Amino acid sequence: MSNEETRKWWALGAIGVSMLTVGVDATILNVALPTVSADSNASPCGVRTRAPRDS
Repeated sequence: MSNEETRKWWALGAIGVSMLTVGVDATILNVALPTVSADSNASPCGVRTRAPRDS
């Protein structure tokens, strides 16, 4: 394998690992969200993963 092909595989591997990390993170967040909502006495609509900025 040439150096260019090796770099392409490393880049593909890095992208794959980062996508896996994002997917696992989103799953953990969605599983924990009801508990966080209950512990903070917030309504389900009151807990958001990202709050939009009004500007």
